Amino acid sequence: MNYELMVVTASGASTDPVLTKIEKSIKDASASDLKIDRLGKKLLSYPIAKQTEGEYIIFNFEAPPEATSAISEILRLEREAILRYLIIKAPKASKAAKVIKGPKEPEVAKAKESGKVKAEGTKAKVTVTTKPAIKTATKGTKVSKVAKEQERKKK
Repeated sequence: MNYELMVVTASGASTDPVLTKIEKSIKDASASDLKIDRLGKKLLSYPIAKQTEGEYIIFNFEAPPEATSAISEILRLEREAILRYLIIKAPKASKAAKVIKGPKEPEVAKAKESGKVKAEGTKAKVTVTTKPAIKTATKGTKVSKVAKEQERKKK
C-alpha cells in the first residue's frame, strides 16, 4: 500500500538528525520507494509547545499495513523534536490524475444568459429556465409596469 507521512518539526532545533532517524525507521519497517519532500518553514495556525513556526516534511513510501504501527511508535518517542505527524493511505497516481470535466460550453452560455448558474464543488450545475423576461424585470421599470398590467388583465 502507498502511504504518506507528514511531519511537523520544531523550527528552532536541527531537523537533520530527526529526519535520518525517521528515514531509518521507515526503511526498517520494510518500506520501499521512499521519497522525501521538504516543504520548508511555515507559520503554525496556533502555537504548539510554545512554537509558532514549524518545518514541514512529507515522506511518501510503499509498505505493508503493519509497518505504519511500527513507524508511529518511533514517532511517538520523538516528542521533543516532532510537533505533529500524520500517516495516511495515499491514493495511487492513476486515480489522482483524473480530471473532472464540467458542463459543455453551449449549456454554460445559455445559462449565463438566463442568469441561472450555480457552482457546486468542482462542477458547475446549470439550470436553464424558460421564464419570460417580463416577469424577471426589476421594480420601477416600464417592463415591470407592463407585466403588472398583463397580470391584472388575466385575472
